[in-house]
Amino acid sequence: MQPRLDFFAEAPQLMKYVASLNRAVEESGIDKGLLHLVKLRASQINGCSYCVEMHSREAREDGESEGERRRRRGRKAAGRRGGAHVAPLQ
Repeated sequence: MQPRLDFFAEAPQLMKYVASLNRAVEESGIDKGLLHLVKLRASQINGCSYCVEMHSREAREDGESEGERRRRRGRKAAGRRGGAHVAPLQ
């Protein structure tokens, strides 16, 4: 198996910026469960199975269950679709 690209060795300055951005986002006060969903979805869109697994593991470690993640995704999707029976997203 071919080793993964070491981003920190290949682009150390860029990875400093990525780490700084991540730190700022995590300190912003946004709900941790929502942050996990955003990171997980971005990884899915990027097609990175390593990142999907990593963000899923981090969510579980922070107490998010698979059921909670599914319910959150469902509420967000329902809110985007709208409808009289759906409470607006806050």
